[in-house]
Amino acid sequence: MKGNKGKLLVLAAGIALVAYLLVAGPGSDDVTVEDELFSQYRLLMKYRAMADQFDDLGEASGELDKELASYEERFLTSLGPSLASAELQRILSDLAAGAGLSLQTVKPLPLLEKGDYIEVPLLFEFRGRIGGVRDFVRRIERAKTGLHVSKLAVSVVNVREPDTLGVKIAVHGIMRL
Repeated sequence: MKGNKGKLLVLAAGIALVAYLLVAGPGSDDVTVEDELFSQYRLLMKYRAMADQFDDLGEASGELDKELASYEERFLTSLGPSLASAELQRILSDLAAGAGLSLQTVKPLPLLEKGDYIEVPLLFEFRGRIGGVRDFVRRIERAKTGLHVSKLAVSVVNVREPDTLGVKIAVHGIMRL
C-alpha cells in the first residue's frame, strides 16, 4: 500500500510533466526544450526521492510498532489504576516471599500519568538478610512484568545482627490507559 502511494506520486508527476509540455509547449525563446525537460526531470527525481523516503518512514514506523508491542506485553494487565496497584502489590509480595523477606508495610504513591500510560508506584518496607535483599532485587529485574526501582534505602535493623536489614523500596509498574 505504501509503495503504491509512492508509485502514484511519481506517475502523477510524470503526467503533470507531459501535460505541461503539451499546454505550454516550447513557445518561449528564453528556455530551450532541453532546459525545460531537464528542469522537469529534476523535479520528477525530487518527487521520487520523497516517495522513497515515505516508504522508508513507513517501514521504520512498523518496526517501532513491533518494538512498542513487545514492551507493552510486560505492562500491568489490570483494568484500572487501583487494580494495577493491587496487582503490583501481589507481584512484589510473591517476589519478596520467594527471596525470604518479611513484608512490613505497603504504601501506594501518587500515580504518574505519561500520555497514554500510567506509572503505578508502591513503597514497600521489608526485613530480611543481605542475601535475600540481593535475591529480591534480582527477581525484580527478571520479572516478566516490566518493573523498575526508583528508590532503594537499606539500613541495619539491629546492631547486634548486622546481617538483618530493613529495606524501603519504591517500585513502579506501567499500565496502558
